Amino acid sequence: MTNNIESPMCNGRTSSCPLKVIIIGAGISGLSAAICLAKAGHIVTVLESRSDLREIGAGIQIAPNTSRLLIRWGLKPSLDEVSDLPEDFSVLRYDNGSVLDFVPYGSAMAEAQGAPYYCLHRRDLIDILHDTARPLVKSRLNSKVTSIDPANVSVTLHTGEVLEADLIIGADGINSVTRDIVAEVPVRSIPSGEAAFRATIDTTRMLSDPDLRPLAEKPQISAWIGPHKHVVGYNIGRNKYNFVILHEDDTEDSMALWTRPGDIEQMKKEISGWEPRVGKLLDLVTSSIVGSLKGLETPLQSWVHKNGRISLIGDACHPMLPYRAQAASMAIEDATVLGNLFAHITDKDQIPSLLEAYESLRRPRATETTDGCWSDKTMFHLEDGPEQRARDEALKAMMGKISGSGRNYDVQYGYDVDAVMTDWWKERD
Repeated sequence: MTNNIESPMCNGRTSSCPLKVIIIGAGISGLSAAICLAKAGHIVTVLESRSDLREIGAGIQIAPNTSRLLIRWGLKPSLDEVSDLPEDFSVLRYDNGSVLDFVPYGSAMAEAQGAPYYCLHRRDLIDILHDTARPLVKSRLNSKVTSIDPANVSVTLHTGEVLEADLIIGADGINSVTRDIVAEVPVRSIPSGEAAFRATIDTTRMLSDPDLRPLAEKPQISAWIGPHKHVVGYNIGRNKYNFVILHEDDTEDSMALWTRPGDIEQMKKEISGWEPRVGKLLDLVTSSIVGSLKGLETPLQSWVHKNGRISLIGDACHPMLPYRAQAASMAIEDATVLGNLFAHITDKDQIPSLLEAYESLRRPRATETTDGCWSDKTMFHLEDGPEQRARDEALKAMMGKISGSGRNYDVQYGYDVDAVMTDWWKERD
């Protein structure tokens, strides 16, 4: 697929002071930052330790707060090609499938929030971003960063090659090397006590089962919530159905996310007693991946190194549980702010103040979203009892409503980071 950025970023502004920028990591956050900073007029090199960009993962949700940005980047045709647009979102009771909440998405969501809600494979999003970045930046695969020198604003690769820059962005995820440099002490990632079992199912196999056929035929998001876990399913284009079990996990696994095979038989035991459709979906899973969801051992005091030339983005600075499907969205918002800020730079001495502004603009939003993920996890995973019954009644009271009391959509999905940046600059003109 090919992409041209048809809509101007940063209001079409380009910096009069091109910077040499090194971005460590070619995931969603790194590629998004590369696109935004390159379009802002900077010379960008992306370093990726892997030999290819083959993405491990499954489905991903792109909510309106992010889809509006990607559409402005000119990516709507590519997104439409590989995505499903869910018509609704249903919250279901785990043991009998009764509907606790129902939210119209589709055109109602697009009209209410000004942009669509996409569901697609994570690999497809990476491909779209990489295809967009390719003509704009220099991407170097098989380029593992072994050390970072803040004094010289440089990185050393596993080959011994040293690369210097004006600005380094650490987009290297939950196990970030850059984060330790920024914090000046090791900041370990630690298990959160939660894990995600992820798989994709061929929807053609679902069509032969009368119970599963509606899930395959109609684009929709279904979430079965129950004690200590919940299950999410939705179409992700190309005849694939994304199936996820988010559950408690006491594994002290220190591996990177999404790297070990899932234990299908163990999952069958965990969902014993759940409504038949969940078990039938799991019976169609032939392979899966699972990872312990992680957080940081200690909160970061700053996302920016004291030299003002090295900063973090995405999971490297604000990892979050997937309970609001917003981790990728937060990274893309981060990238948009960086691009907007550095489109205005006129002198290299402004780098520290612009990175300070980046953190001040992004930390409250990312923190609020991270906290919301933990709140949703607690709410989704209640044991049966008085609290659960009160939750269910509260959910039923919102049935069919896309906004209003109890919905966080306007805050989460209605957020327009481009508008925020326009207002921010107006206050400083």
